[in-house]
Amino acid sequence: GERGSAPQYFTRFGDTVSFLADDGIRGQELWRTDGTPQGTQLLLNINVGRASSDPRKCVGLGNSVLCEADDGVHGRELWRSDGTADGTYLVKDLYEGEFDSVPYMIGEINGRCLLWAMREVRVNRLWITDGTPGNTVSVDGPPPSADVSTGDDSRVASIDERILVFLMHDSSQSELWRSDGTPEGTFS
Repeated sequence: GERGSAPQYFTRFGDTVSFLADDGIRGQELWRTDGTPQGTQLLLNINVGRASSDPRKCVGLGNSVLCEADDGVHGRELWRSDGTADGTYLVKDLYEGEFDSVPYMIGEINGRCLLWAMREVRVNRLWITDGTPGNTVSVDGPPPSADVSTGDDSRVASIDERILVFLMHDSSQSELWRSDGTPEGTFS
């Protein structure tokens, strides 16, 4: 249309790219493309109606994409898509109820994604997921009052795709943390 769909936040997964766009009917939702007009389509109207699910912080994980989105019921939570409508779903309501967990994807470890999300008011947790509900679990790690440093990719590094090194901070200091996705392998 005249206004355009304002596509943004492109994320590669498998041989597909996901992105956020607004078609003027459903609000900002998650789309996919293989680079052709026929292969460009809405994945799912996550927040049904004109309200936007506003998917953000997407990361590719093998042949799927993980992102935060708001379905209008659970708040901003962790979603997964394999590039099809049937394969696009809420992974887990990390902050149960209508509250936002606002997951921040830190990076990939051994085919899983390490993320930081709110579990309750002012209590954050480190999580590991393979994109399925049953394999999305909390990992003991940084203190609940800490927060992951966000902003640019220079604050996270992968070592042999088995260990992530990242920066955590609280009100008084920043600390270097490392994780292999297990409680015993997560420490500062």
